[in-house]
Amino acid sequence: MPLDPVTNFALVTVSTGYDSSATSIVLSTGHGARLPSTGGFNLVWWNSTDYASPSGDPNVEIVRCTARTGDTLTVTRAQEGTTATAKNISGKTYRMLLGITKKMIDDIEAMAGITAVVQDTAPQLGGNLDLNNYNVFYKYPLTSNLTSSGLIVSVTVNTNAQGIGAPLYVGSNGQFYAANASSTSTAPAIAIALESGTGTRRVMLHGVLRRDAWSWTTGPGEASLVYLASSAGTLTQTKPSSADHVVQPVGWALSATYLFFCPSLLYFTHTG
Repeated sequence: MPLDPVTNFALVTVSTGYDSSATSIVLSTGHGARLPSTGGFNLVWWNSTDYASPSGDPNVEIVRCTARTGDTLTVTRAQEGTTATAKNISGKTYRMLLGITKKMIDDIEAMAGITAVVQDTAPQLGGNLDLNNYNVFYKYPLTSNLTSSGLIVSVTVNTNAQGIGAPLYVGSNGQFYAANASSTSTAPAIAIALESGTGTRRVMLHGVLRRDAWSWTTGPGEASLVYLASSAGTLTQTKPSSADHVVQPVGWALSATYLFFCPSLLYFTHTG
């Protein structure tokens, strides 16, 4: 749906008085040129002699101009919840203004397809996002099982039999695989799966994940650390200790079912 046509400084004077049923309105000479050349726009009509602002006139009315021929408007009365009233008090000047009304804002929102930011599930920026000394807020706690809040990308996942919550490493082909601490060829984990299966999938690079099947231990020091496990696509709070296995902290248990995923890219291996 296209927006109504507009012009700047579109304030016009009505040439004479009209009753509440008039639909053909003549403006002062030359004032029609201040309005869009075609119809399909709303005008605020009020007594400008007694009221400097339309909002003060108890008989203010919004009309819709459906056609304009020179200085003559064809209008539909009583728009946007207003009432058709006589505009014919002797000695008074009546004006019309093409300005912002509720309809215009509603049309803009409808054209954008949203009425609130939260309804846009895939917003796109036209440039860099300046945080202006503010922060990115990760949601915690989360509302339901297998939900997340963090830095997310879409990648090609080649293997993931474990599903959501599986740690992933990136292979030489740029695809992601279930990570495994048993060898440096399957580590380090740099992402965690947010979707099951393979193909194009969302993964999280940094953030909070809730998985109710987890049963983490929390506490000070190393108690809350979570490591890449020696079984493909799994995590553990037991530090791997076998020869040549990778020791990589990948996050911190916030509670029994929450992981703050922030994988360390500094890791070491046991030499035996």
